[in-house]
Amino acid sequence: MVKQTVEAEGPIHQDEVVTRIRSAWGLQRAGGRIEAHVASAIDVTVRSGDVVRDGRFLLWSDAPINLRDRSQVTSQSLRRIELIPPMEIDQGLIDIIIASLGATSDQAVNAVSRALGFKSTSSQLRDTIVQRIEALKGGGRLAESNGMLIVGGEAGSA
Repeated sequence: MVKQTVEAEGPIHQDEVVTRIRSAWGLQRAGGRIEAHVASAIDVTVRSGDVVRDGRFLLWSDAPINLRDRSQVTSQSLRRIELIPPMEIDQGLIDIIIASLGATSDQAVNAVSRALGFKSTSSQLRDTIVQRIEALKGGGRLAESNGMLIVGGEAGSA
């Protein structure tokens, strides 16, 4: 079930995988034994090579990562900021900056927030997206030129 959950919903936080499996089994809550069994199943699935673990997030090894609109989700936990995969925010930032031919940090934060399905940007969401911008800049995937964020390799040509 881990494999199917990650394939359908990845990238996904491993706590959310536990929730999906618990719900599929018709259980109201997952105790320590169930969490341990699911954690073991996650480890086996990761070792198989189909699923990749990035921190506490799981994703299908070759699947594209897209920024997903969470405005209509039935599971409110999917709207919890700490359960939004950083790699999803990263890809959203890059896609938005490419499509816009650059963006200020504030524009990028607001665009990602709206694309995630949030009508307003809380300080926690803003901080999370800004942290991802800084991480992408630190890794060379984004750069800043004249106050505009651009995709890393374009910094010299702006």
